[in-house]
Amino acid sequence: HEMLLALDELVPYAHWITPEGMPKRFDTWFFLAAAPPEQVGAHDGKESTDSIWVSPREALAGGESGRFKLPFPTTRNLIRLGKQESVNAALEDSRGKPIVTVMPVMTKLNGGRQLRIPREAGYDGDVFEVGSV
Repeated sequence: HEMLLALDELVPYAHWITPEGMPKRFDTWFFLAAAPPEQVGAHDGKESTDSIWVSPREALAGGESGRFKLPFPTTRNLIRLGKQESVNAALEDSRGKPIVTVMPVMTKLNGGRQLRIPREAGYDGDVFEVGSV
């Protein structure tokens, strides 16, 4: 089977860079695209060893219950996506929007950690509590 990637269908959604000082750093772009109804998602067994198709709300509930381990950028993106009524609404809302690069700044406060991100990145705030140190 010959597969063609529809790169023109990708809509830039977010750009996150791991905070300075972390032992492993990533510079990651997130994109949105509508999957064809007949498309079957699969993982590659190397970088991704498990996969599941769920809604943003289901993924967030799984993160809260401990079923899924969701990194901070993934959680923030899922919250933002979950506000959309449909895939098409998310795509339309994101098309042409400027992408604000997010490189969180971590601070320790009262035995916990806070991450500061640019408010203009669109994540409903700029300071987030992320647990104990």
